[in-house]
This record gives sequence, structure tokens and C-alpha cells, in this order.
Amino acid sequence: MTLPPVSVNAFGQFTTGSRAEDSTFLLVMGLVFPPPGVQVGLGFALRRLGGVVGVGHAVDRVALARVVLNGTAGDLLFPPDTATAEQRVPAVLAVFPRSRGRNVIGPMFEATWGHALVSAKLAALIELPDPVRLSVIGSLSVLIPEQAPIVELRAEFLGQFDPVQPSMMITAALTGSRIAGVRLSGEVCLLTRGGRDAAFVLSAGGFHPQFPVPVGVPELRRVAMNLSPSPLMTFRCQAYLALTTNTVQFGARIDFQAQIARCGLSGHLALDVLAQWRPHLAFTAQLHAGVSVRVLGKSLMGVHLDLLLEGPTPWHARGRGSIDLFLFSVSFDFDTTWGSAPPLPQDPVDIGALLTDELEQPRAWATHPPDPALSPVVLTPEANRLLGDGKLVHPQGTMTVRQQIVPLRTEIERFGRESVPPQMWDISAVTLGNGDSDLPTIEVKDRFAPGQFKSLAEDEQLSGGAYRDYPSGRRLTASQLNAPDGKEDELTVEASTLGGALGPDLRVDALHVMVVKIPLVLAKAAEVAAALRADHERWWWRPNGRVTVHTAQPVRPVEAWSLAPLSDGHAGLMMDAMPFHGAVTGTSAPRPGSPVRTIVEAWEVED
Repeated sequence: MTLPPVSVNAFGQFTTGSRAEDSTFLLVMGLVFPPPGVQVGLGFALRRLGGVVGVGHAVDRVALARVVLNGTAGDLLFPPDTATAEQRVPAVLAVFPRSRGRNVIGPMFEATWGHALVSAKLAALIELPDPVRLSVIGSLSVLIPEQAPIVELRAEFLGQFDPVQPSMMITAALTGSRIAGVRLSGEVCLLTRGGRDAAFVLSAGGFHPQFPVPVGVPELRRVAMNLSPSPLMTFRCQAYLALTTNTVQFGARIDFQAQIARCGLSGHLALDVLAQWRPHLAFTAQLHAGVSVRVLGKSLMGVHLDLLLEGPTPWHARGRGSIDLFLFSVSFDFDTTWGSAPPLPQDPVDIGALLTDELEQPRAWATHPPDPALSPVVLTPEANRLLGDGKLVHPQGTMTVRQQIVPLRTEIERFGRESVPPQMWDISAVTLGNGDSDLPTIEVKDRFAPGQFKSLAEDEQLSGGAYRDYPSGRRLTASQLNAPDGKEDELTVEASTLGGALGPDLRVDALHVMVVKIPLVLAKAAEVAAALRADHERWWWRPNGRVTVHTAQPVRPVEAWSLAPLSDGHAGLMMDAMPFHGAVTGTSAPRPGSPVRTIVEAWEVED
């Protein structure tokens, strides 16, 4: 709809149900100002203004992160035209699915700075009622200069804030960005989470290939640059950097290729480094390099090298290299150690005591609530706070116990780079506070470096990765917890009749009135108020003491001009000439020399 000089775009969906509370609607609306927009000062201009309103809808955070990572977040809420808006409706409904009892509301705007040198689209989405969640979605565009940009940066971003857990996650993706013609891409994620399952993750471009992606973090693409100078030559660079509570990770990869008529040169160089400091400092670096000459699609010659470096105390390097020729191939392996090993302890390490101490720590236990969209139960703010602190377990949630001392159900031969007697540990049973024991559980796995716990053969060292999945704990789910049986109860409604002169009884059903019959109740209430007596006990609060109401109001004769009390003589004349009843007032013809008189209520006269 166009209302010069502005235009309005709106789209959404209204769904009816068998009951009024089952009906839902979702509306996305935007107001577009003509160029250059509404100037707000300091070079900023407001181009679009809008909002999202959803009753019976929630925010799907996984779908919201997906539209950010694929580069469609900017156009999701601010479609450029009506045709595009119609195409976006399914995507919007996927981001805001129906959810009974949940509501979504939030403003949206698009602003520019420096005549579209910098442009930003932003929407703040609030989920209500409790638990309240906040999601911020938008896009940012930077063009330098504006007409023929040399620097063109376009980013989609998403911020998710959950005060119940509590947690904050910010994700951003570069889409369609260029610097001097060089294409840029990649994704960044920041996650901070409190409670018993506390975590901190900052990653630009992803993680080490052997590192498990933390729960809640989406898969991130490498930060990449395409430096290809011509169609005949490809030169691409990728990199990543990640920080977690226990690791530092970084790496890069360069791929190049020059080829004409299926003949040319190709190669690659890759480096992956992972450092962790618990349970002790460990450093692992992997290097992969190779170059080959190809003729008519066949490899004529090539050189390849794989190297793994571990340390410190001592440093250990092992790897394999090969030289491939058209007629034959030569390979060589190496495995060398240098540096002094740490001194051996006098007594073997008591792994059982370390495990017992670790499992008794609060950080080893974590509770996780279910997805609010799948749970019909709405908890109180106090219950949500206790869940976030890990003091209670949601009846439909999960409880996990895990440790990272040693792998479970795995034979341990080394610990802390020291030889120990062969042994194996496991959690044999889980006992709850109510006395239930030997409950069924689900195995939980984490990443461990096998070289720190096992004496690996040479082929196992070269063929296996630096980290592997091993059992680390147990998880109890809602179906496995011995929760008390649910109790059934009948909902009783207290009803009363408001007067008998109105014909049929008017019965008040609180839920029905609040949700469905509000207009009817307002009309009936006005009718009842007009029909009932003024002293009806339903409308008036009465104190403990009794109040007596006189049938006749007390009045006083006064001078009509000054309202001053008359003398006794004049008063007698007034009373003889003008008898009164109730609250009736009047005047009589004055006698010569007497003042003009009238009768008023006694409270108006000052004695």
C-alpha cells in the first residue's frame, strides 16, 4: 500500500482453531520512507520502520541461525517488494513456528549513514511470557566508495540471549564481501554460558578438525579469501582461530592450481594446531603439504609430506613422506623424540581417587531443560531460576554427569605421560536422592587424546587422529528418571448471580470472560450497575461501624446573596411560609425590609 510519500508492506498468517485460545496470528509490517530517508542527525537516516507481532508463535533459534548463515537474514523481515514478500512467507513461518502460550513482539528498522555508505537492518525479537528470551537479527553493509566500491563488506548477524540458563550467543557471517575484487567469506561465533554447564567459545572460521563442536554452536565455515588472478589460475586461502575454556586452536590452508588443457601444476599447504592445558599442558601440530604435476589429467610427478608434532617434555615428531613419479613411487617414514621426559613419581597415580574427587565437583553435573516448544508446562520465574542454577531438574529435562580425567570403559596404560599399571574405570550405577539405584542411563562421550592413555603402535599413531571419542559419563533422561506419578484434579469454577431483576442469571466464568466474552461482559456490567440499588453490598464497601442515613436531608434558611444564616425571627417567617420535605428547596416572597431568603443544605452554611 502506498500513502505518498511513504509505502507500507505487510504480510503474515492468521490461523483459527476450534477454541479461541487455539487461534494464532503472525504479522510482519514495514514502513518505507522515500530516499534519502528521515534524517535523524550526525549523518544517520532512517529508511524503514516496522515490527513483528505474533500471538501463539515462538522463535525457532535453529532456523534463525540458519537464515543468518545462508545470508538471507537481511531480506527476511524487510523484503524489497511485494513479490519477494510472498516468497518469504514460508521462511518467516519456519522461523516463527506456532507454539501455544508463546508470543513474539519486536521492532525493526533500517538505517543508513553517509548516504548509504553504511547500511544496517536490525530487528529485536522478544518471546513472552516467562521464560523471556531476546533475539537480535540483522545485516550490515559497508561500501567504500559508494558508487564504485573497492571495499564491500556485507555481514549477517544474530544475537541470542537467554536469562534462564543464562547464556549469550552471537553469530555473524560474511556474505558477498569483497576487498579490491578479492572475495571474502566466513563465519564467527561467540558463546558464553553460565550455570553448571558453563562454557566460553570464541571462534572465527571453525575449530580444529579433531575438536568436537561444543553443544549449541553451529558448524562454521572457514574464513576464506579467493586470490585467483585469472581463470587459468586458482589461489585460495582459508584460516580459523578458536578459543575455548581449555584450548587454543588455529590453522590455515592454501590451495593453488594452474592448468591449461588438463595440464598444469597443483598443490596445497595446511597447518592445524591445538593446545590444551587441562589436565596438563599438551601441544599438537599437524602439517600437510603436497605438490604435483599433471598431464592430461594424470599425475606425472609429485611430492607429499605429513607431519605430526607433539610436546612438550619430551617433543615427539613423526610423519611420512613420499615422492611419486610416473613409473614408480618412493616413500619414507620417520619417528623421533628429543628433550627430557618429566621425572617419574615415586608412587603410581591413584586414578580412582582423582575420578572420585572430580565426580563430586559441581562442574561434573549438569541439568538441561527441554525445548519450550515441545513442553506443555509453563514454569514460574522462581522455578526457572532454580533450573538455571542447577538446583532442580526439569521433569522433562535431562541430567548429565561427566569428567575428563580418563576415558571410561577403556584400558588405561599411561596417565600424564607416565606409565601406570593397566586398569579400567567405569560408572557402575547411578543412585538418586530418593533411594532409587541402578537406573538405566545413556552413555556420554567426549574427546580424548589416545596417546596420553594408551601405548599405541606405530601404525595406530599414524592412521588415527590426534583425538578420538571415548566414554566420559552418563546421562539420565526424563523417561528414565523415577519421577512421581502425575496427579489429576478437577477445575472448579465459583459462580454467583448479580441481581434477580435482569431475567436469566448472569454467571461469571473467569477464563471464559477474559478470553472470549469481554465485550458481552462489559455491556452486561453496565446494565447491572444501572439496575442494582445504590446500597447493594456487592458495590459498596462497608466499615465495621454502622452508618445511619436520614430520610430527610438537614437544611438551613440563609440569605440568597451571601448564604449567611438568618436571624431567628427571619427563620421563623421562612419556616411558616415555606414548609419543606426531604431535600426540596425554595423561596417565598420577601416581606418589606427583609432580606431575600432561600433554603440550602446545612453543610453549605458556615455558622
